[in-house]
Amino acid sequence: MNLLIKYVWFGTEKVAQPLLWMPPLIARLVVGYVFMMAGWGKLQHLPQVQENFVAWGFPFAHFLANLTAGWEFVGGIMIMMGLMTRISAGGLAVIMLVAIAVVQLPEVESFADLIALEELTLFVVFTWLAVAGAGKVSLDQWLMANYLREKRPSPPFSDEIDFLANSATASNAQPACVLGLVLCHPNDLAQRLSLSALIRRTHQPLH
Repeated sequence: MNLLIKYVWFGTEKVAQPLLWMPPLIARLVVGYVFMMAGWGKLQHLPQVQENFVAWGFPFAHFLANLTAGWEFVGGIMIMMGLMTRISAGGLAVIMLVAIAVVQLPEVESFADLIALEELTLFVVFTWLAVAGAGKVSLDQWLMANYLREKRPSPPFSDEIDFLANSATASNAQPACVLGLVLCHPNDLAQRLSLSALIRRTHQPLH
């Protein structure tokens, strides 16, 4: 039984790991397309949308109607591209929350009615994207990787560590030099010296 559980548990984990890029991509493409089309429809009928906002009692109804339509259209495109996903999804999550509170909630009679709201499901998806990000297959990921690769600062004491590392691997290196490097910069040392090199140097006799 334990062996079966092990294979089922870790087997599914092993299969799922290479596919972690897929759920955010699918979610982005679906909800992004839906809101791109919804926003485009609102932009084509702005007067009616503005009248609805006035009837719902929103302050600055015309401005908010235009903002909502534009954000849904542009935000949907951005989410599909995976560009500025957290900002776009965060704005759409707020729009869904307001729609629930102002438009849908007065008609909700039970908890089951609330859970069944399409806006609540979309709010959950947009909140997830706003927190988790666009995933690996996205422009956000590409831009972040390139930005970090170009702007990544050198680690503290980088020059000093390079000098000590070169000294420690020299033919006449003393065990004291290696010991000082280990004690002062153990983390950065691992990036420059192999463990085997350290072992060889520390076992050399003093001259």
